[in-house]
Amino acid sequence: MTCAQSGDGAFALFSSHLTKRYGRETWALRDVSLQIPAGLITALVGPNAAGKSTLIRIWAGFEKPTAGSTCVVGQDPQIRPRDAAMRLAYLSQTPSLYRDVSVSDHLKLAEHYRPSFDRASANRHLERFGIRASTLARQLSGGQTTQVSLAIALATRAPVLLLDEPMASLDPLARRDVLDLLKEESTVGGRTVLLSSHIVEDVAYAADHLVVLGKGRVLLSSRLSEALSTHVVGPRQVQDATVVAPQPGGASWLLEIPQGRAPTEGTRQATVEEVVLGYLRQGRTGDGEALSTDSDGGPGWGP
Repeated sequence: MTCAQSGDGAFALFSSHLTKRYGRETWALRDVSLQIPAGLITALVGPNAAGKSTLIRIWAGFEKPTAGSTCVVGQDPQIRPRDAAMRLAYLSQTPSLYRDVSVSDHLKLAEHYRPSFDRASANRHLERFGIRASTLARQLSGGQTTQVSLAIALATRAPVLLLDEPMASLDPLARRDVLDLLKEESTVGGRTVLLSSHIVEDVAYAADHLVVLGKGRVLLSSRLSEALSTHVVGPRQVQDATVVAPQPGGASWLLEIPQGRAPTEGTRQATVEEVVLGYLRQGRTGDGEALSTDSDGGPGWGP
């Protein structure tokens, strides 16, 4: 698929054989090929140093890949950075505002730089979060700074939102409010949300699509509903199953079964938490590959 083909509406974000290396030995991403569906919330999950932030920053145009290509709604951020940038809004884990500038003046600044900025929408989001526009940035808590930054990002009307672990500073209630808002923006507004998160509950609550990274490689990329229907927990010796990772204690295993096949006797459908943690465990101990079992239950290295 070319960059132009990725802009046909089916996929908002696209990468092909994307590689990023710092220096001679530090690999952040290795041969990452992904298609992020448009109009859905995709959860990007992985342990520390898995390459999540690097991937997001390359899509945002802040970093250049060592090899491979990327697209944002049909625009290559390396070739046409401004066109790509106008199609997305980015929020980092630790957003910052000008300390002695009011929230209202931050909205004016955003309005100046982004012609599509909808100030009325930003004010509605601030009201929803209970934040007064006259408040100075230095008077905001860490969570409120995130909420203001999110209100600004949403008000740009960019079709793609890149959110790099923005929930870290939010309390549980505020986090749920933000997730509800993102679901509304995706379901009603048709916006694409790429949400990097360590919080499995957030993935289960809000995500439509799931991507798991480990050591710079893609371990899983799937609709969440499909991932649940094709993963079971049970004994290792299950015919035609691919072993993903052991469950805690080693008495059972997370297994991938063929699409459309019902869980067999002695197995049960995996939960979102078990799927996510299973692939995270595989990413920690393996090299992005999964174990498979043949009909006799013998282990072997599978694709």
